[in-house]
Amino acid sequence: MPSTTDISPLSITDGKISNEAKIAHAKLAKAVEGQILVAQASGKFAAKTMAGDVTLTADGSTTSNVVVSSDGSTTVVTGATGATGAKGAAGNQGTTGTTGAAGTDGTDGTDGAAGATGEDGNDGATGAAGATGAAGATGATGSTGAAGSTGSTGAAGSDGNDGAAGATGAAGATGAAGEDGNDGAAGATGATGTTGATGATGAAGAAGADGAAGSDATVTATSVDDALHGADTTTFGFVTRDANNSHTIDTATYSTTGHTHDSRYYQESEFLNASAGAGDAGKPVKLDAGGHVDTSMINDGDISFVDLDDLPSTFSATINDSGTGGTDVWSASKIVSVSLAQIAFYAPVKHFTIQIDWATDQISEGITYPEGSSPTYNGIVEITHNLATNFVVCSITDVDGIEKPANTQFDMNFADEVLVKIVSNNKIRLTFSPLFDFGIDDGLYVTIMGAV
Repeated sequence: MPSTTDISPLSITDGKISNEAKIAHAKLAKAVEGQILVAQASGKFAAKTMAGDVTLTADGSTTSNVVVSSDGSTTVVTGATGATGAKGAAGNQGTTGTTGAAGTDGTDGTDGAAGATGEDGNDGATGAAGATGAAGATGATGSTGAAGSTGSTGAAGSDGNDGAAGATGAAGATGAAGEDGNDGAAGATGATGTTGATGATGAAGAAGADGAAGSDATVTATSVDDALHGADTTTFGFVTRDANNSHTIDTATYSTTGHTHDSRYYQESEFLNASAGAGDAGKPVKLDAGGHVDTSMINDGDISFVDLDDLPSTFSATINDSGTGGTDVWSASKIVSVSLAQIAFYAPVKHFTIQIDWATDQISEGITYPEGSSPTYNGIVEITHNLATNFVVCSITDVDGIEKPANTQFDMNFADEVLVKIVSNNKIRLTFSPLFDFGIDDGLYVTIMGAV
């Protein structure tokens, strides 16, 4: 809350000022001595100096230079000439003349015409009434002359002359000496000297002394092989060296003869993953690509239930309905009849779908608006379907996101959303809440499902 010393701008209006306020005159805006408040065209008051045949002084008295004679005529009494008013201030300088028109193109353009002479300075203000005496001299244009002694109004001063041009200013003092210049840039690096000439080739050295005579060495195939491989090469992998330095298979370690095809060994090609019959008898078996034994290797006649436990002594050609082994068995006709009865219990369900483009012509598609007028139709629409049943359920989805978010379903059979009424076994009525304001071409997906 503002304090009593805080006043918001424009908060004081006429109705808030007391009739007893008695605001001091000194608090009003200042004016010139002898002026009075005069209402202006805007309705606001302004301080103005009286002019004409009546003069108002600071003490409130007026002086008139109009005299009424006994015959009713009026005579303007000219008082004695007042004292010469003080010299008015220099008149305002005339406005600059307009620039002359541009000269025509040529070697030297013609000078533009001289600018028009500036207007005369403003008239000096009328001097205050002076004492009776000789007519005051014409005052120069400027401020009001000082008041003279009582007398008739002095004649109006003539227009003041334009002020003289100002004298040319004295030449400016010599500027101080400039600062020392910056140091010069460093000199460029001298060019690289040329490479000296190559020295002359030195004289050839003296011939070296002969080395000591070498001793005889014995080189054998074995020593060469051992030196190359860094190991004893008498036997090397499958190869061995005989006394004649010939290389043969190392028969002491590896056999040089093929193995016999007996009960001990089979070649890989002999393993089979499928049987062609009796011709493959005695051949080894390997699993097929699925990791199983192929059925071509199994004789169906070799499969028997003899060794299986908990089997009945005989098997019926029909199916027992309780699994107890009783005499109540199912024939083929019984199986069919029971199956049909079960199927009949489950009624088939059909569906009907359509898109409503609200307030558009879809009569040929079975969509009508039974109440109201376009575009809202009171939010009621009827849909004809082909399910031929009263046992139906319905769902509605807002396609465009006009009333619900796009692709969002309405709450069905809820008064604040939409109610479904069965009109007949092939027609339903949808009544939407007044909260929804449908417009032309608003899209709705409708799905109807019915048990038939």
